[in-house]
Amino acid sequence: PVQAVRRDRQEETSAHSCRSTMGFNIYEMFGAAGSGASGGGADAASELFRRHAREDGLVRPGSAWKNLCESVVGQHPDLAALRLPTMQGRAWELFDATHRGALSEEGFARGLDALLSEDGLQAATLARQLRQGGGPPPP
Repeated sequence: PVQAVRRDRQEETSAHSCRSTMGFNIYEMFGAAGSGASGGGADAASELFRRHAREDGLVRPGSAWKNLCESVVGQHPDLAALRLPTMQGRAWELFDATHRGALSEEGFARGLDALLSEDGLQAATLARQLRQGGGPPPP
């Protein structure tokens, strides 16, 4: 019981420290680890996208896309291979379905949903490759 109280106080202190230095509490936004909050869904996808989008509301290949992929991995650790440049390129092909060279919030949400639900051959193949560490698909 004493250890549980001590742990609760440490978590409160950690959350307060985060809020005071960053101006917001990431644990409230995305759920604390182990709390059962998945951070998934359309709202989380929109938040991720807006965090990395340019002023025109789009994400283009390059740093913004790389950072967005890193954020996706933060919410979906099983997709860790999305940190690899090769896999980021393959993911871009899935997400940029209109082939405009720029990704809208709606396009990102559709692509992420397709990837997570493995909807369609391209999304299913990419999801399997990402979960296998980015290697080629099995024969």
